[in-house]
Amino acid sequence: MRRNVISMPFLLGTAAAMPVLAQERRDAVVEGTMPFTQDVLIEGLEGPWEVTWGTDATPAA
Repeated sequence: MRRNVISMPFLLGTAAAMPVLAQERRDAVVEGTMPFTQDVLIEGLEGPWEVTWGTDATPAA
């Protein structure tokens, strides 16, 4: 029982610190040289469910 009381705060502290330690430092991020462009591919849809994903080929009979 005493071992669990000692190890539980260490385990919780480690679990809480992991997301913070997994972050990249601001000075480690390199800005790209290529500019970002945003293009509109299709307009006038009511929602994303109107887009059919997949190949344009018709299924074989």
